[in-house]
Amino acid sequence: MSREVHVRFWEQRGGRFLSLTHFVVAGRTRETLENQALPAIRAFLMKRGLLLLAEKTRIVNIREGFEFLGQHLRKYDNGKLITKPASGSLRKIQDAVTEILKSHDAGSVYSMIRRLNQILRGYCNYHRSSCASRMFGRLDSWMYGAIRQWLHGRHPNKGRRWMLRKYYRSRNGYRWIFHAKRTNENGRTAILDLQQASMISIIRHVKIRSEANPYDPAWTDYFADRKRNKRYCNPDRRFIEECGPSHDRDCL
Repeated sequence: MSREVHVRFWEQRGGRFLSLTHFVVAGRTRETLENQALPAIRAFLMKRGLLLLAEKTRIVNIREGFEFLGQHLRKYDNGKLITKPASGSLRKIQDAVTEILKSHDAGSVYSMIRRLNQILRGYCNYHRSSCASRMFGRLDSWMYGAIRQWLHGRHPNKGRRWMLRKYYRSRNGYRWIFHAKRTNENGRTAILDLQQASMISIIRHVKIRSEANPYDPAWTDYFADRKRNKRYCNPDRRFIEECGPSHDRDCL
């Protein structure tokens, strides 16, 4: 925090800091954070008309773990730093799904699944680089119970077998996939499946080498390989734009 070069550059370019910002400051000892880092941060923010909220500020040991931006970070005794989705972020997704289900008690199932997929894919894509496999499984189990309860409320006089035939199917080795059908303008039937969190592959983030320089021609192949590998690791094509127009043939 002693250097303000990046901050001054941002302000000179017309940048504006958000009124609510989250950040993490690391230190070797608790005394360093309390006596040196914390006063320096408060003075830094005060110059820009910002205030450090006391109720949002915590000083914890990395071995105890802490939550930051929806993820829980903790360093264990074996020296590994594990990042996984926080339990609070899962509860927020469950609350959002519950509200969507309530608003579609008698509405279109197709539009409901489309809205649910937006929520589920956003949550899974955000946490896919962390240790989220177990949390994704918990989300799928909870979704199955929530959808089943919603179906019983929508069709109180129908049996279980009727609901299975109408709303569930098997695909790619997965069973009990909730889906909906809709007839398009051209007369074709479109099928939309509910996104399964366990279908989202976990992709670890690979750090860039410290000596790599994107402006050095000697590292051109290295950065080109990183872009291609990122494309290959994402079958859903979310990062295809990172390959750029000059690498389209290599990425496909």
